[in-house]
Amino acid sequence: HSIQHAPFDSTNSNSFVLYVIKEPKTKLGNAVGYLNKEAIRYEDNLRSTERTLADLDHQLDTLQEELERKSNELSFQLHEQVSKSDQLQFEIQSAQKKLQSADGTARVLVEEQTTLKADLQVLMSKQDEWGKYLQELTQYCTELEEKVEHQHAAHFAAETEIKCDLQAFVIEARAQVYAPLTELDDPNYQPQLS
Repeated sequence: HSIQHAPFDSTNSNSFVLYVIKEPKTKLGNAVGYLNKEAIRYEDNLRSTERTLADLDHQLDTLQEELERKSNELSFQLHEQVSKSDQLQFEIQSAQKKLQSADGTARVLVEEQTTLKADLQVLMSKQDEWGKYLQELTQYCTELEEKVEHQHAAHFAAETEIKCDLQAFVIEARAQVYAPLTELDDPNYQPQLS
């Protein structure tokens, strides 16, 4: 049910206005306090996300440097072994020309060839290991890049959500505060208490 009040005189109208806007202001204060806490929490989450992104970027840079260093090391070893193989081939050809008069020298060179071939096989096996290791590093770098992209997207989405929530809350809060005041401006307005 509702009770209609008689028009207020100038001495009582101020107290009525305070009564009307007191509750919305209290609600607004509580809501603003809650919104401030939420904004602080979102900001903490964003800062944590930024620190995580920085850490992932640092890890990615470190792995990329390690990958480049290992690649350079492997390339140097392969180049050195190829040079040894070329030199050995040249020595074998020279020894074959002198084989008729220098069988002993040829046998020594053949033994060296066998040793170098064994060294080459060892290096080739290491090359396979390095290749697998480089492949794993590359895959891990790719996964880190995907994580970084995901964190950037989550950071942007959270920031957008905060902005939308703030805008919606400000609109709603203004409506709650100004609606009762607008009704008081209406000369035909009769307050009702249910």
